[in-house]
Amino acid sequence: MEERLKPYAEEVEEMLQQVADDVEPGVLRDAVLHVSLSGGKRLRPALTLASFEACGGGDRDRARRFAVGVELVHTSALVADDVIDRSDLRRGEPTVHEEFSHDVAVLSSNVLLGKALEVIDDRRAVEVMVDAVEALGEGEAMELAVEDWTTDDYETLAYRKTASLFVAACRVGAVAADASEGFESCLSEYARHLGLAFQIRDDVLDYTSTADDLGKPVGRDALLDRPSVVAVHRSNTDGRLSDSVEYARQQAGRHRGSAKGALERLPESDGRRLLMDIADYAVERRK
Repeated sequence: MEERLKPYAEEVEEMLQQVADDVEPGVLRDAVLHVSLSGGKRLRPALTLASFEACGGGDRDRARRFAVGVELVHTSALVADDVIDRSDLRRGEPTVHEEFSHDVAVLSSNVLLGKALEVIDDRRAVEVMVDAVEALGEGEAMELAVEDWTTDDYETLAYRKTASLFVAACRVGAVAADASEGFESCLSEYARHLGLAFQIRDDVLDYTSTADDLGKPVGRDALLDRPSVVAVHRSNTDGRLSDSVEYARQQAGRHRGSAKGALERLPESDGRRLLMDIADYAVERRK
């Protein structure tokens, strides 16, 4: 899948570099460059561009700007998440607060968010992204506030902290293509289930993989007493860890099926085929 996503990543890399180069002062620019260009799958901008294609395409430059904006919002959220979780690695590199400082990390997150809205520069697309930013913040707060988790609580959290940005990525792709409300609704449903499957797979990998494989610490959620679908299910059933991991895998598969089902209402296209394959990738990936 990385090879399939590579052309989409290359489309946004140059603009990400330009946006980062424009940040002042130098220490803030260095921090933004550090986190923006440290690799990553660029999955969310690929979702924007593939959704744009699945809706018939149009102004590619407009779609590319939206895709870059989505990646900047995602990167802003990662910086904030790393500060809150006190993580020291991201994509195999030191996190911003480790490499620079806590203060620079906070400022970098703010600048990245501002640059995202500047790059998008479209009223309808900005409205979509604002919804996602609000959900991301609510997810972080919910993670810190809720104590006795249910599986329904966890699904709400997973939507807010992960799936909401997947939804935004696909919706702004539809906006870039001037797609119908029906097409946008199909993509929104697809992205919701895709994001939930992706987050659940992350939870499984946190229990079954290594830091070297993932490029970030594992077991961090358990250490910080943060919820995961595995931990919530195990707590509620008082069962074996292996049973809860298997439950999580089944839930990820269920959401994959729902995601692909939502796409059936869109016409056949290269964009739709890629979106279908991304749904499979979300639950089969190893990092």
